[in-house]
Amino acid sequence: MEEWSKKDEAERRCQLDICKSKSGEYLPAGHGKGSWATTYSNEFVAASAKLWLLHNKNGSSYPQYAMARDFQSLGIRSCRGATMTAARVEYLYKSHLRALVSENGKTT
Repeated sequence: MEEWSKKDEAERRCQLDICKSKSGEYLPAGHGKGSWATTYSNEFVAASAKLWLLHNKNGSSYPQYAMARDFQSLGIRSCRGATMTAARVEYLYKSHLRALVSENGKTT
C-alpha cells in the first residue's frame, strides 16, 4: 500500500496538474495539420515520468494502475483521446517514460 508524505503528495498533485494541462493531441515538429501522428507532449511525458518515480518511491508495485486511476479521475486522456487505462499507461511507459525513469536510476 502506498503511503505518501505531504511533500510527495503535493508533488504528485503538481505533476498531475501538468499532465492535465498538457494532455491531448500533440503533433511533433514536421507533421502538418491533419496528420494522424499524434503523440504526447514533452511536458506530459516529463510529468508522467516524475509521477512514475513518485509511485515507485511511495511503495506502488504497479505504477501503471495507480497512474491510470489518477488520470481517469481527472479526465486526462491519451494522445488520441482514449481513456487512460493501465494498458495505455504501460504503453506510455514503454514508449516514452522508460528512458527518463532509467536516467534517474530508480527503475527500468
